[in-house]
Amino acid sequence: MIWYVAAGSAAGGMLRFLLGTFIQQRSATTFPVGTLLVNITGSLLLGFLIQYAEQTPVITPQMRAMLTTGFCGGTQPSQPSVTKRSSCSRMAITGARPCMSS
Repeated sequence: MIWYVAAGSAAGGMLRFLLGTFIQQRSATTFPVGTLLVNITGSLLLGFLIQYAEQTPVITPQMRAMLTTGFCGGTQPSQPSVTKRSSCSRMAITGARPCMSS
């Protein structure tokens, strides 16, 4: 499974760099607009992917890891911990097995 995460992370990191640079070069400000837009977009995408992956059997655990932890983690370096917290929160609400904090 680690190769799925690595591939997703490589793609996400490249997208972050290319998209952030593209947007920043076209903005007329020194404020990091590219970084802000990539962060917002990546966070929204992560939320949608997690929701969709939990509701459908179409996405395998390997594909989920590649898309969430890998790809979104590559665009958002802090996202893997957010994904884990989100899963742990849902488990606590539903009464499923407890999560171990890292």
